[in-house]
Amino acid sequence: MKNKKYPFLFFLIVLLSTGIGWAQNEKITLHLDNVSLEHVLSKIEEKTAYSFQYSKQVIDVRQKRTIHVDKQTIHNVLETLLKGTSIQYQIKNRQIILSAKKNGKDQYKNVERYNQRP
Repeated sequence: MKNKKYPFLFFLIVLLSTGIGWAQNEKITLHLDNVSLEHVLSKIEEKTAYSFQYSKQVIDVRQKRTIHVDKQTIHNVLETLLKGTSIQYQIKNRQIILSAKKNGKDQYKNVERYNQRP
């Protein structure tokens, strides 16, 4: 009986891991001009399975942003959106955590690239 459980568990792990990889490769199109960062984040949540986590005391979501991307991965969209800001991001499963860069360095960027699948 025990031996029959292992193939099922292996199948479940493979299924779950491919779902996470698929979400990170999902393509996003956005064309927004001079809107709040909060509005852009809301649009990304509407178009994807991701949700954002951040503190309004740390991240100024009222700042105006313009973004034009066609069929880009979540990583490319966030890199474009946050370029020139003091905001960094980290993706954990389907949650995107926004935080302030420390000393002007993006601490999570290397972690994010490591987790990204080809």
